[in-house]
Amino acid sequence: MRLLLATLLSLCLFTVQAPIAQEVPSAPDKSGTSFYDQCGPAEKDLHQLSTAENVQHGYCMGYVAGLTQGVGSSELIHNVKRSERIFCLPAGATNIQKVRVIRKYIGNHPEEAHNPAQGQALAALREAFPCDK
Repeated sequence: MRLLLATLLSLCLFTVQAPIAQEVPSAPDKSGTSFYDQCGPAEKDLHQLSTAENVQHGYCMGYVAGLTQGVGSSELIHNVKRSERIFCLPAGATNIQKVRVIRKYIGNHPEEAHNPAQGQALAALREAFPCDK
């Protein structure tokens, strides 16, 4: 019981005294515009990025990796035929390549940029990496 109280007290003190970190940009998971803007640094040379841009780069790489792996896993679990898959990535496709494809799609479809990023990302990947029929 003492250990539990001491742990809770320590957590409360740490929370109250913890310095507020530099604001980290939110993940690009809202609109296409948000993805487009926040993932711009992902296309720059990593050695020339500021700390904030480096964080944005990480979010974007994680976002496309999670999206593509999640879709692929779901299709695998549900035994989706290759011809019915949303997209078919070629061997060696990189996350930066996927980010570029998605940003290009959003840039070419500004009338859709207010829509959720994930829908635009899937449309971009489908267009760029269609599956054999």
